[in-house]
Amino acid sequence: KLCKNTKDFINEYLDPDKKWPSGTSRKDRVYPIIYPDNHLDHDVIAEHIKGMPYQDFLKTKYWQAVSAHAKYKTDYSCQLCGTQSYTLNTHHKNYKRHGYEHLNHVMKEDLIVLCQNCHSKFHDKLAN
Repeated sequence: KLCKNTKDFINEYLDPDKKWPSGTSRKDRVYPIIYPDNHLDHDVIAEHIKGMPYQDFLKTKYWQAVSAHAKYKTDYSCQLCGTQSYTLNTHHKNYKRHGYEHLNHVMKEDLIVLCQNCHSKFHDKLAN
């Protein structure tokens, strides 16, 4: 079921308490967010996301879909060491375009898929 406008998109995909119905396929989770067939105001979506507590953002259908799609696009492989796994982490390289992750060019440039080991190293490098 595709959202008809930006408000519906926000209500449906950015509420951290809303869950996907059991049995919803990866495609049905990803397509309305990554490939919406309607006109959305991406700036309004991004502002809503930026106003959310980050831990709530991570619980949204939106982030679940973006993260799943990023992993799919890497063939479920860590982009640093190449380990293949279904328990990868999708990580922001930076937060300059946080809220626009659903746009393919932002996903490709600003997100990185990492195994747990590389994700830990990535955070250690940032801390030092």
